[in-house]
Amino acid sequence: MEIQTGHIVRALAGHDSGSLYCVIATEGDFLLLADGKGRKLTQPKRKRRKHVELAGGSGPMSAIPDSDRELRRVLAQTRDQLYGGSKGQGGNHAWQKTI
Repeated sequence: MEIQTGHIVRALAGHDSGSLYCVIATEGDFLLLADGKGRKLTQPKRKRRKHVELAGGSGPMSAIPDSDRELRRVLAQTRDQLYGGSKGQGGNHAWQKTI
């Protein structure tokens, strides 16, 4: 399947390998990617198509989120679906004290 605007992808190469991004735009062999945190919608990351893969195999989103906050929420939901995250919990819970 061809990667298009609105798809959620996983980086395969570079220091960000394994990270999820949303495809904001395409420029030939390059994709413009954002995650809403390190790479905002206003300053997307430019990455080659061969260095990413589709995450989850779902189709593209009907509309790209308008804000970084909404984009982070969508990516968190996708991450939970792919990796089986706990329902109602988000983020890193390593800080919780265990006795």
